Amino acid sequence: MVYSSKNRDLPARVFLSVGTKEIAKGVGRVLRFAEVLQSRNYADLELERYVFLDQTHTAGIGATMSRGLLFLFGGR
Repeated sequence: MVYSSKNRDLPARVFLSVGTKEIAKGVGRVLRFAEVLQSRNYADLELERYVFLDQTHTAGIGATMSRGLLFLFGGR
């Protein structure tokens, strides 16, 4: 069962990030996942995605943690 078929609300804050030097399939999958979530127009979903230029999977960990935590908790 797909969540979206029975729900119009998704009360969540989601931060997604990817580095441009990650495996191409990974970059595309993260961006596509963000697009799918946005296209469902869930009420109460706060979604942010960020693409780190010239970063590999492991090189972007610190920046991802920093941006992600600020997005999730910074405004509270």
